[in-house]
Amino acid sequence: FEARRDGRKIAVPREKPRLADAYAIQDALIRLGKGAGAWKTGLPRPDFPALGVYAMAVCGPILKSDIHRADGNQPVVVREPVGGPEETVGLELEVAYQLARDFPASREVPDEGEVLAGIASAHIVVEVCGARWSEGAPPFLWTLADSMMNRSFVVGPAIPDWESLDFAALTARQFLDGKLLQESTGGHKGGNPLS
Repeated sequence: FEARRDGRKIAVPREKPRLADAYAIQDALIRLGKGAGAWKTGLPRPDFPALGVYAMAVCGPILKSDIHRADGNQPVVVREPVGGPEETVGLELEVAYQLARDFPASREVPDEGEVLAGIASAHIVVEVCGARWSEGAPPFLWTLADSMMNRSFVVGPAIPDWESLDFAALTARQFLDGKLLQESTGGHKGGNPLS
């Protein structure tokens, strides 16, 4: 938690983590960070079984204090503690869904229609990501413990008529000081963010 708050780097622990360890660290992070305001999800990876992960997907909390609301074209200032002048962060343009209701814990996965009916709104979001490790890339489960490198989350207004959009065909453009840095169409690993 101190590394998240202060921007200092931490050494990768020598212990080999388990999935339960990663989620226990997330739970502690939620308590120290005064609660989760959103959840980041990740699709299954081919190496999950070798990591001891037998889940269809993984998730990590986005702390309430790290969520910023954007309204139209008004600038949003996100202050990120950084570990030094050479540190970089990544920006991920994504779609987030706000649920209208809770889904009870269950061994049965809700069907697609039930999930779609539970969505209140969809939003374009920008996620700021960055590693907090002092050297190299840690094993995936340590990255999962750190909420998959989430640092901040900027949420745009609700997308009107989002149900009719083909998200796999949408084009995203990233500008810096009026200069186009990157343009891509689609790009979600699952083809559709709803997956």
